[in-house]
Amino acid sequence: MRDEIVSRIYAEALFKEAKKQRVVELLADDIRAFQPIFQERQVLRRFFSGPQFSNDVKIELLRKIMENRVHPLLYQLVFILLRKRRMDHVDEICALYLDKVDRELGIQEAVVTTAVKLPDPLSEKLRLKLERRTGTKVRIRNKVDSRIIGGLIVTLGNSVIDGSYRSRLTAIRDQLLSVKVY
Repeated sequence: MRDEIVSRIYAEALFKEAKKQRVVELLADDIRAFQPIFQERQVLRRFFSGPQFSNDVKIELLRKIMENRVHPLLYQLVFILLRKRRMDHVDEICALYLDKVDRELGIQEAVVTTAVKLPDPLSEKLRLKLERRTGTKVRIRNKVDSRIIGGLIVTLGNSVIDGSYRSRLTAIRDQLLSVKVY
């Protein structure tokens, strides 16, 4: 609970400063580009969060990775988190910031799960359909899960549209198993 409060405070402060500097969307784009680096590279996360290396070594690596590649606000945030030994909050802070930006801009995120990567033209077509259906702007986040076999699953807010072959096959199996044969 306390960690969530700390993350929320940092995210709010970041949003207020970005709004003041009129770089809310620019910063959001940098965060979207930066987030996967920390999420996918556990070694990097452990390096920044662990006590094995001095802060000077961590700061030097941080400069090499981020300086002049991301917006200065994002660089400063990560630098502050490093100094305050709160690098384990970086994912949650970034997620909270992006949620706040989406709410501010009236954008809903749709998570689209498919068995293979959805081609960009199909993704765009789906986004437009979802926008017409919801009456709001929609951003598609693609997720690949080969277990669904085919089709797609769309999660938008609290709604889930399951058009996967796996769920259809499961429904057919359940119907067949429920039939009593004499």
